[in-house]
Amino acid sequence: RSRVLRQTGASAGAVDEALRRQAGPVLTAVRSAIAYRKKRAAQLDELEEGDKEEAIDEEERIMERLQQRGPCPEGFSWFRQGNGWRCGGGRHFVYDDDPILRED
Repeated sequence: RSRVLRQTGASAGAVDEALRRQAGPVLTAVRSAIAYRKKRAAQLDELEEGDKEEAIDEEERIMERLQQRGPCPEGFSWFRQGNGWRCGGGRHFVYDDDPILRED
């Protein structure tokens, strides 16, 4: 809060209100990320070792592309959700078929 106050010069009340509005979506995104990681770990445990490594490598390639070509404008990291990737702030989403994720 103090950092935001210093950087924006906004009043404490305005900053508190803005942070309250953001807290819900961020909390939802964090819960979704945790649920995804648990589910993904269970899915990977069911795969053969070679398939498991391939799946991990593919996910790492996608994460790298997201960071290099389409980072979240607010600086949050990405996590898998449904048919795409959501930023940890909960406001940005990239679908699996988005050209940003395709190989050059």
